[in-house]
Parts: sequence; structure tokens; C-alpha cells
Amino acid sequence: MQGSQRPTDAVIPSTGNLRTEYKKSRMLLLGFVLLCVIQASWFLIRTGPLTIPDPDMHATAAYALATGQSLNATRTELDDFGNPVKVQTIRGEAGYLYLEGRKGVLVDNALLLSLSGDPYRTQQRTSGADGTKIVSVPSDQHPNRSNQYFPLLYAPQALGLRIGLWLHTSPYTGWQLSRIGNLVAFVALWGFAILAMPRGKLFLALIGCLPTTVFLASSLMVDAMVCAICACFVAFLARCAHERRPLSYVQMAWIIVLSWLVLCSKIVYTPMLLITLILPGSLLSGKRKLAVVAAWGAGALLVFVPWYLRFSGTLALTNIVDNIGFIRAHIGSTAFAVFRALRHLPLALSQSAGIELFLVLNVWLLTMLTIVVKERAFTFRGRWIGRNRYLLLSAASIVASLVCMMLFLAITWNDMSTLGTAHLEGFQERYLVPLMPVAAFGLIRDNAAPDEESYLSRA
Repeated sequence: MQGSQRPTDAVIPSTGNLRTEYKKSRMLLLGFVLLCVIQASWFLIRTGPLTIPDPDMHATAAYALATGQSLNATRTELDDFGNPVKVQTIRGEAGYLYLEGRKGVLVDNALLLSLSGDPYRTQQRTSGADGTKIVSVPSDQHPNRSNQYFPLLYAPQALGLRIGLWLHTSPYTGWQLSRIGNLVAFVALWGFAILAMPRGKLFLALIGCLPTTVFLASSLMVDAMVCAICACFVAFLARCAHERRPLSYVQMAWIIVLSWLVLCSKIVYTPMLLITLILPGSLLSGKRKLAVVAAWGAGALLVFVPWYLRFSGTLALTNIVDNIGFIRAHIGSTAFAVFRALRHLPLALSQSAGIELFLVLNVWLLTMLTIVVKERAFTFRGRWIGRNRYLLLSAASIVASLVCMMLFLAITWNDMSTLGTAHLEGFQERYLVPLMPVAAFGLIRDNAAPDEESYLSRA
């Protein structure tokens, strides 16, 4: 092995340092930031902070973390469908915890409300008449789902909200500061992903600028952080694969940390982690892959699993135990239901989400076509499957995540024993956004000759 290929020589983001990458990408980064800020400003002004999907989950989770209550003890109760649910009680100002004027709407409906005007924003702005009255939630009138997602994911919202609490602002202003904190963290992480991405930077920037993505980033929701973590993981892994050099220990550490964050985000997106394990041995040897898996397992067993078993609560609209029993006894019909849901997925999208997905797919195809045309003059060694290893892996990862997503919805949102020919309920367009960056990984090609690298990296 030549000295230039030693693992210790690999740097982050490697062959060009961050300054070089910034020089190549600064105009694209500037456009990305401007488009995000312009759209986010519109959403901050036109929609209330509590006009989002599941406001009782995202707002109270951010408040719990901001006030140090994320690890409050839980009690187990049965919901209306007989499922045991861990209920976490938090205390604080009534203006924050009563969530006056909240309205649970889907993201596409929130986008429409930003155009027509959010009728719930006025009540949200004038809430908090109780002043600093200290109350506890949940109660019969005021819900609380502060423990559904891993609390660390709410760190940006909690930081913004903490500033509002320090400044003794109104609850509305506090929620707005929380939204700004989420936006700043998203732009920073997604911008780093654009820098690290060796090719397909424009494609990745486009995903980050979609109205749906920006709305998530300018809201109290955890989805923006999930999307940004997935984008950083994919971009960093793509950088390592593109350079075709053995990974250093520092790079392995970054992959382990990002992988652990993906696991803590939403389990249905963990199939993308398998890309790491199928990297060529020249990049990551079998022993090092085993070490990565061991580190994943240690992080999960020592942190995520204990938190999940002790604190996490899941909303379900059916009896989960009965559904699991039915699925085990009817594997064939369940598989058909999942296949049918995937087949009809494009029809389940709203008009705005359909337009966004159509745009993303066309830009990806155009980018791939550009790469193929530029590479046509070169002679590649190896078979087609070897050259397109990462394209196949990214496609398989996306499909696997979609299958996991539909299975989760089948278990928690649908009574499988009475489903019949009906479609699976519970799907939301925002669930697709964290999967979009995975498609960028398919733009990386394997087995290119060493002298082609400098040319292909400009694609």
C-alpha cells in the first residue's frame, strides 16, 4: 500500500479541506442559505408556532429539555385501545404548557395556511394570560407527549426556548425563538453536508431548499434535525467512498457518531446504516466493520435502549399486540398490504408534495445523466454491478426504509384484522424527506481509475 493510502492520511472532509470545498461551493451555499432564510421568514411570520403536526409532542418536548425535565419519571397507563403507554408529567408556566390555540395540521395544509393566513396564530399570540402560573401536564384538557422522541434531537429548539425563558419573553416569542434555533441548526448541518458531498451538491442543496423541508426547519418539529442528520451521514459516507482510501480512525469515529444519531432519530431510517457495512474492504476492512457494529451496539445498549424502555411513549390508533399477532399469522396478506401501499404511494401524495418529488427525481436523473456522459470516454474495469455498487445500495436502502415505514404504520395506525382492501392509513409526505439525501449516494461510482478522480469529482 502506498503511503498516500494509509488510513492516517485521510482527513475530513479529505482530499480538499473545508476551505477548498467552500471555495468550490460558496455560491451554491449562499443560494441555499438565502432560499432557506427567505422561505423560513415567510413561515415564521405567516404561520403560528403551534400550527404543526402533533404540537402537543414537539412543543412540550422542547420545553421539557429546555427546563431539564426530559428524564422525568413516567407512569404506565392504558390508552383507549388497550396499549400500555408511558406518560411523562412535566411542570411549568401555563402559557407554555397549555398550548392555547394549537392546531394539528399536516405539513401541506400548513403550507397552504401560510398563503391564505393562519387563523390560529392570533390565539397563539395572545395565549399566556395566566402569566407565570405553574401547572402540570398532561391533564384532561391539556395533553403532553414530551417523551416520544429521543430528547437530544430537540436541542436546537430547547436552546432557543431557553433564551426566551431567560429573557422572560411571552410564550409566543419563546416559541418563535425556538423555531429560529431549529432553523439555524438545520442550515448549519445541511450546509456542512453540501460541503462534504463530493458530487451531487446541487441535488442535495435542492432537497434542503424544498418548501416542505424549510417549513420543517422553521418549526418546532424534530423532523428537520432528523433530515439534517441523515444528510450529514450520507454526505460524509459519500465523501469517504468517493476518495477510495482506507478510512482513518477519526473518520470511523464520525461515522459511528452519525450512525448512532440516525438510530436515535427514527428507527425506520436505520437501513441506510447498512451502506457502511457493504463498503469495499479496501475502504473498511472486515475487522473494522465489526468494530463499527460493536460501537453501534454499545451506543444503542448503553444509551438509546435504556431511554426507550424507561421513557419513550408511542401513539397508536389500534391495539398493537393484536396487530402483531395478526401479522404473524397472516404474513402473506401483510406483505401484500405493504406492497400495495408502496405501489399507491405516489397517489397518496398531496399536489405540493408530488411537485416537489417530481422535481427532485428529475434533478437526480439529470445529474446522473451528466455523470454518465462525462464518464463515457473512460474505460472502466469491473462489471456493471461493481461500478454501480453505491447506486444499488442507496436504492435498496430507500426501499428497505419504506417497507419498515409501512410496517410501522400497519402496526400502529391500522386495524389489520379489518383492513381488507383498504389502503394503509397514517402516511405523511414529510416522512420521505430524510430518505431523499440517500439518493445522492447513488451518484458515487466505484472502480474508477485513479487518474479519473480529479475529473469526475467536478461532476
